[in-house]
Amino acid sequence: AARNPTAVARAFVPTPRGTNLFQEACWAWRRLPVPVIAAVHGHVIGAGVQIALAADLRLTTPDARWSVKEVEHGLVPDMSGIRALTQLVGIETAKRLTFTAEEFSGADAGRLGLAGTVTDTPLAEAFELAARIAGRRPEAVAAAKR
Repeated sequence: AARNPTAVARAFVPTPRGTNLFQEACWAWRRLPVPVIAAVHGHVIGAGVQIALAADLRLTTPDARWSVKEVEHGLVPDMSGIRALTQLVGIETAKRLTFTAEEFSGADAGRLGLAGTVTDTPLAEAFELAARIAGRRPEAVAAAKR
């Protein structure tokens, strides 16, 4: 796409759904009739935060590094995760995290409400959680998500 500036520009044009191509990467998860669970470890920076916030539930290691980093690089965090960020932490904290691009730990992400579970084994616990949810009536889970 970098060799075709017109294609890049076209990707920013909203679709009939109201999202552009980059936003759709995250927003589509909200339309799925099943819960999306993110198991976070390592670095969750910039677009990684956007993707994690697109999930319905997040589990993170305490030592994961999180940051809404886009502003530091002259970009706007616009993959739809900012909407979830403000819902989870409130507008002032969302603005602070976005404006400063500060890094924070997975433990801090848990305290802030960005991750519902802080654990050393997020992937294993995500699978356990998914199995518990899968044991419920799919229609009820889908309706509750909507």
